[in-house]
Amino acid sequence: MLHLYYGPGKGKTTAALGLLLRAYGHGLKGAYFGLMKGAGYYGEVEALTALGVEKYFLGKSCPYAGLIKIELKTCPVYPGCNLCHVNLQNPSPDDKKLFFEGFTWIREKIISTNYQVVILDELALSAKIGLISEQKLKSFIEELKKGEMEVIITGRETPEYLKVYAEYVTYFAEEKHPFRDLGITSRKGVEF
Repeated sequence: MLHLYYGPGKGKTTAALGLLLRAYGHGLKGAYFGLMKGAGYYGEVEALTALGVEKYFLGKSCPYAGLIKIELKTCPVYPGCNLCHVNLQNPSPDDKKLFFEGFTWIREKIISTNYQVVILDELALSAKIGLISEQKLKSFIEELKKGEMEVIITGRETPEYLKVYAEYVTYFAEEKHPFRDLGITSRKGVEF
């Protein structure tokens, strides 16, 4: 079945990883695939590593990840930063190429491996900003639905068609956030 977690609120990836953790606890084989996210300093990654869960990052990595991890630097998030994220208004040719290569690899990896749960983190947003066509994504989803795999797709925004394809649709709303309301940047153990 297809799960879609989207919206501007915090916790989409964390919720997806919670489902993966639950599945792991029951002996199911799962994997995390981060589209538009590079390997970084995420606490969840450390936990997946400790558990031996497969994880793959197929996006840009923050050049400050090592320094942030040991707390010599804080995340320099600011509008237009794009050090570890795709420019959502105008993805660069390199971002498009990186996505295409990553998605092609993910597709083959998932089809050739007997996963029971997969997370496709930021695939909804990738589709919304045009990094993948509806037809290509629909074909991929149909291929995955042939088995009994649980597929979790996340993203801040999503195209409407993904809501139709999904059996579970969960919207994450933001009412207050310290980044916006208090100017507090990402905090270790809470936001990463």
